[in-house]
Parts: sequence; C-alpha cells; structure tokens
Amino acid sequence: GVSVAGAGSSFSDFSALQKKTFMSRGTYVATVKIQGSMVGSTWVDIGDVSTSGEPVTPTGMYVYLRANVTDYTSGSITVELSGVTEGI
Repeated sequence: GVSVAGAGSSFSDFSALQKKTFMSRGTYVATVKIQGSMVGSTWVDIGDVSTSGEPVTPTGMYVYLRANVTDYTSGSITVELSGVTEGI
C-alpha cells in the first residue's frame, strides 16, 4: 500500500487480459484515480476507485495503466489490478 499522494508504478504487461479490473483496499481518506496512457508519459483519467470496494473496469486500448493517489489525507491504500483471459 501507499501512504503518500502521487502516481504509482504503471502496469504495461497485461496484453493477455481481456477484461481488466482495478479495486482498492484499506481505510483511507483520499481520491484514487485510475489512469491510462498510450505512450507512458501522457495520462488520461479513466475512473476513481473508492473505499466502498467498487471496481473500475478500464475501457479503451491503453498500453499503460496506473493508480494515482490525489487529495490524500490519511490511511493506507492498496490498489490491485486483476483480469481474466478469454478464449477465442
């Protein structure tokens, strides 16, 4: 988990995953934005994960994905990326 504001490491090796889902765990007061990028330097907000455990499923063909913690006040945050592979 993180306990400071800022962008986390980007995920870039998820090409085999057909459906990707971000979820957060922890007790915290902050905004956790899920962001996507085609080149790894220009980021677009895709959605926000919350303490309620609601997942965010990115749409679009992003090469890189990351979580970016903003408006951090307190607590510890863990953001997880999971996904499934689907056959043809």
